[in-house]
Amino acid sequence: MREFGSPTLKTLSGGAQITGVSEGFEEVINAGLFVQGQVGLDDRLFLTGGVRADGNSAGGARFDAAGAEVAERLSAAGGNDLGVAHAHFFGGMTRITMADHYNVIVYGAEDQLRGPIDVIAESIERFQQAAQVAQSAGDANFAAAAMGQVARAYRSLYYERTHLQGQMDRSLFDQAESAARQALSTAPDYNVSLRFGAPGGSNSGASLGGPYGGTNRIDEIYLFLPDPVTGDWDPRIAHEETTREEPLGTSSYNLKYTARETPLPLSRAAEAMLIIAESRLLAGDLAGAVEWINHTRAAARTRTMAGDWGDASRGWPPTGHAISDLRDFASMDAGEIMAQLQHERRAEFWMEMRRWQDMRYYEIFPYRWFDQNKAMGIHLRWPPSPEDVNANPNLTNEIAQRLYVN
Repeated sequence: MREFGSPTLKTLSGGAQITGVSEGFEEVINAGLFVQGQVGLDDRLFLTGGVRADGNSAGGARFDAAGAEVAERLSAAGGNDLGVAHAHFFGGMTRITMADHYNVIVYGAEDQLRGPIDVIAESIERFQQAAQVAQSAGDANFAAAAMGQVARAYRSLYYERTHLQGQMDRSLFDQAESAARQALSTAPDYNVSLRFGAPGGSNSGASLGGPYGGTNRIDEIYLFLPDPVTGDWDPRIAHEETTREEPLGTSSYNLKYTARETPLPLSRAAEAMLIIAESRLLAGDLAGAVEWINHTRAAARTRTMAGDWGDASRGWPPTGHAISDLRDFASMDAGEIMAQLQHERRAEFWMEMRRWQDMRYYEIFPYRWFDQNKAMGIHLRWPPSPEDVNANPNLTNEIAQRLYVN
């Protein structure tokens, strides 16, 4: 490993690379321990793309969020535009992921402390830059995926400011809807996924699917989850019919990720559709909300009927349980529409890193939590460790709390 002009920007002589692999509207990005972009330089170096997560530090959660700096250096070095777009995109993904989990974030050892609301706002800039560069490079799918994450970030800001600051700013959801519509107009069925290849034996469990994958301890509340419209098993929660008993209850093997190397969706059209539906609902446009919920269900219906949402070699579709045909939803009751919207997000993004965020936003407590945990509220994130607080005179619990609510 060699330094590349900055202590937070390093080059690696080998590893995985970001490659735009077009599969219909799906773009799969390969990744190893770091998400990296191959640069068209003579020595074929690999540059980190801004998502190196280093765990806890004096700032609670520290990572080298060099996405913007990587992008600038890629541009200056004559790197390809899609590499620049990837650097911006993963800089944004890093920010929004860290903001989901930590109440104090820093980008480096000497960097200032940031609260999650500021970090989410910064992610919007990264995603917008990714969309602009990708659009100029002619990659409509990736540009749409980046705009889809702009929509996600604006939705996050709406809920974070509502819950943490008591400021219900409807204009943030308007901006989320606008970005979601722009994403769908750019590529109506956009999909960008991450293929994670764990480097080294110590990370062999860092995989998604297959009988021996890392996500096969399904909580029993998801088993045979019914679609509220039909009462039958929602096919978006695809798992084996055979169940097994584990210490925490009944479980089964997931069939959504059919192999260890199955790509993890990062940004796809269904998210934009449901953001528009939620925005319409909050605006009082009940018919519009139902329309966009049904757009999502229609897309899922097409996908599941085509066999793209389960492993036939492992018993999908099931034979002992009826599965929902995902027919259209109908209601003009705001409460019923919100309940259906929440189900759509729960089923559509099962095991796609959205559920914990939604549980905080909708204030849905995990049913396994003890009463004393519930009494503390659900709007909690990991704080700085006591060791870090003691080691850093500028970081106190009071400062962390002020940063948390900005």
